[in-house]
Amino acid sequence: MQGIIKGNGDYEGNKDTGVSFTLENGYTVSIQWGDGNYATRCKDGSARSVEIACFPSKPTPRDGKDWFIFADGEAVKGHVDSSSSLIAWLQKFDQLPDIN
Repeated sequence: MQGIIKGNGDYEGNKDTGVSFTLENGYTVSIQWGDGNYATRCKDGSARSVEIACFPSKPTPRDGKDWFIFADGEAVKGHVDSSSSLIAWLQKFDQLPDIN
């Protein structure tokens, strides 16, 4: 089985264990697959599953309460294990109301 993400470079301080980027709507998406995350990492550095989160890219008056909350009540979703699921979440995050 091949991993869904292969790290090969430096990403804004994530050093081959994840990536984060800001969407046009003002939310930052974090995709992590390193040790200490809710992810399954292979010995070759690829990931069989990843941890995702979505939060405002700038501080808000709500002090962290604007994070996307998943159905289980958590602000982080672990063990996303397919590229189609990851893409579906990215599309959902991209459709959140603009907070810029």
